[in-house]
Amino acid sequence: MTTDAAIEFDSIVVTRPLGQSPELAAKLQHALASLDKPPQIEHFPLIRIEPLQNVPSESIVPDMVIFISSNAVKHFAHLEHLKFTVADSQLFAVGENTAKSVKDYLSRDAFYPQKMNAEGLLALPELTNVMGQQWLIIKGEGGRALLREVLLTRGAKVTEIDVYKRCLPSLEAQKGIQEKAKRRPLWLISSAEALNNLHRILGLSDNAEHHTKIIITSERLAELALQKGFIIVSQSAGAAEEQLVQCVKNLFYNQE
Repeated sequence: MTTDAAIEFDSIVVTRPLGQSPELAAKLQHALASLDKPPQIEHFPLIRIEPLQNVPSESIVPDMVIFISSNAVKHFAHLEHLKFTVADSQLFAVGENTAKSVKDYLSRDAFYPQKMNAEGLLALPELTNVMGQQWLIIKGEGGRALLREVLLTRGAKVTEIDVYKRCLPSLEAQKGIQEKAKRRPLWLISSAEALNNLHRILGLSDNAEHHTKIIITSERLAELALQKGFIIVSQSAGAAEEQLVQCVKNLFYNQE
């Protein structure tokens, strides 16, 4: 990992999809307000979220349901033909933000792990003894198969439902991202899809000559970022807003 405390950035770019960044941007602005020259906080989404059409009905009534993301909750909540299937199920979320979305959209509580990722979920006691249980995973198209694979090896019956897809930003948005990159900002990256899209939009090669500097949220992302030639300025403890804010505070105030 490369860290250069002498680097100064005039802007920090939040890259989460539309609708998922206002609170994070405001928290970052507040956290850095006491700096002599606080960086601008800007939003350039690297992923465009679109609902999948004609999501099929499932005949199962699951014992347990996992929501992979806030987008999974949001788009599932609009599917009236599926909502009733989870009425009596125990609900789980990958992280705190997703659990909050469950509360907002479904008026239910969802358990989430302290380590807010798939590995953290799989370490919960409820996901250890699952022999014969029916699990339902609500997710976006593609993504990691870890949860499904591990639950199957532990004896669970697992069904997945894709309710949205991740797309590249519009061509107009891509041009804005390319222009922003010329000023060499600090990009906040919290998913492999966002990292891959940034690499593709900027037409980067897999070497460090492009000098694109990022903050990432996991070891898995760190490995991918280094493979693609990004310079990792810092790594947060996770993808939750408070973890990202603390990471940015540590980076900028330690430069003084």
